[in-house]
Amino acid sequence: MGGEPVLGTGGASNEAECSAGACAELPMADARQVTLEVVVRGDGLGSVSIMRDDGSMQLCLEKCSAAVASGATLRLEARPGLNSLVRWSLAGCGGASTCNVRVDSDLLVEATLELAYDVAFVTSQRYTGASVPRPGAAANQECGRLAAAAGLHGSRYVAWISSPGVLADASDDVAPRGFLQHRGGWVRPDGRPVAYSLESLTRGEMLHPVLLDEAGVAQVGAAYSWSATSVDGSTSNVVSNCRDWTSSDPADRGGMLIANNTYLGDGFAVACDFPSMLLCLGDDSDAELPAPALTGRLAFVSSAFFDTGSGVAAADAICQREACAASLTGGIDCVSNPGSARVFKAYLHTSAQAAWERFDLGGPNWMRLDGITWLPDARSLAADAKDRITGMNVRADGGYTRDGLAWIGDPSGANCRDWSSRSAEDRAASTGIVIVDPRPLGGANSTDCSYASGRVLCLEQ
Repeated sequence: MGGEPVLGTGGASNEAECSAGACAELPMADARQVTLEVVVRGDGLGSVSIMRDDGSMQLCLEKCSAAVASGATLRLEARPGLNSLVRWSLAGCGGASTCNVRVDSDLLVEATLELAYDVAFVTSQRYTGASVPRPGAAANQECGRLAAAAGLHGSRYVAWISSPGVLADASDDVAPRGFLQHRGGWVRPDGRPVAYSLESLTRGEMLHPVLLDEAGVAQVGAAYSWSATSVDGSTSNVVSNCRDWTSSDPADRGGMLIANNTYLGDGFAVACDFPSMLLCLGDDSDAELPAPALTGRLAFVSSAFFDTGSGVAAADAICQREACAASLTGGIDCVSNPGSARVFKAYLHTSAQAAWERFDLGGPNWMRLDGITWLPDARSLAADAKDRITGMNVRADGGYTRDGLAWIGDPSGANCRDWSSRSAEDRAASTGIVIVDPRPLGGANSTDCSYASGRVLCLEQ
């Protein structure tokens, strides 16, 4: 709010004493110094400032104070960051970004910057199979304990870990889907979106990798967490669970969650003496994240597999055809006339040209079809986008591809003989299409050219 001050008792007015026709102003009755103190709390992002009438600004990081004359009016201004909001301790200010405050006496104002959605994180604590808190109440409490210690908002947290019961059916299984009570979406401690909603999460639609712990610190190996849980939040029947989370014997196996792709634990297991984390999901809100508008250029991973001996033009044709089928190009026949309203090409290196040289790096940034910005900026595509922050596992139709590799190639020659060979004796650089961790596009893997299940990354030119 930016209108009348929301606080103030009013000050005494100037009076004048007149003698022999001359008037002299008496001192202001309330011309004394008072202090406004501002305390910034919460797990949200952003800043809070004190703005004075003379245009000067005082930035408040955690705590600050301003000495002013009693009766002065100051403007408090909050600038919430990504997926964050502000709440003031003054009832008249509510959740407005600005608040005018008249300060008649010493005054304390609290500004709470809070993440606007439930929070998802991996634990800073690591557990072997036998030291994993029991799935259900104990594991949920462990998540809640760590969240509270780190100052995260929310009163309920659910650990994404399961344990089967003694019965053959699922009636006595303990799984996260049975504890989640709200349908809202999640963000990481840095505000980046993780899933738009519970429904999208249980379809495996992870938006950003959950690589941060409860304090917002990136954890080495955070892509992997104990789980034994299927993508829909039920107990996995595919993987083991360290003898119902009682064993740290390296001969036993436990199901892992790759927290950043659509597997969510199915079919992936490691030795039970491996120290790993839990994935924790806040469960207080039904607020779903809004899908952002698609702006700039679009990017997706192909549904079709690329024949490495068919040449770059064939890869480009895959991209344009699939974009046409998704109504992105204005084409009327996606085989013979795929349209040209938007042109898509494959991100492939050849000996004569680096892949990024096929695109205008001075143009708009690229977005995935789920609305997530792929790169920090378009220019970071150069040198294979070494600061890439998200994976490219979204197809042109908006669906998600669960696994596999995308062909990339390498200008130095690891490119299936400039995409003319499908021989097992030749190799090409490739990259995982799922969201595992920030990595360069090229050189992540080396795959022989007989591999038949490699896709291509398609970028709007």
